[in-house]
Amino acid sequence: MASSLNTPDSPPHLGRAPSYIHFTPRRTMASFENLVVLANYEEHLREARRVVWRDRGEKPVELLDLAECFEHACRGGLRAGTLAFAIRSGVNFILLLTRIKRIPK
Repeated sequence: MASSLNTPDSPPHLGRAPSYIHFTPRRTMASFENLVVLANYEEHLREARRVVWRDRGEKPVELLDLAECFEHACRGGLRAGTLAFAIRSGVNFILLLTRIKRIPK
């Protein structure tokens, strides 16, 4: 019966738990965190693509009357105007920052 407990396939049974603390290497944790950040970033990119472009196979908007056409045009114009304003203000801000360095005190 004693021979059945100590088979070569199983490790010997220890009477107590090991006294060492198992640490996960920092490099492994950093790599895992980078993977999580990358996955979140790719998910945000997918969401942004859905907002800006239609999915493949999705039909264009069909407008039935003049009011829907006007509303659709206003939304598109507002989106384009907002984007243009943001880009222009960003460029002006960068130009202002470079100009501030050159102004003598």
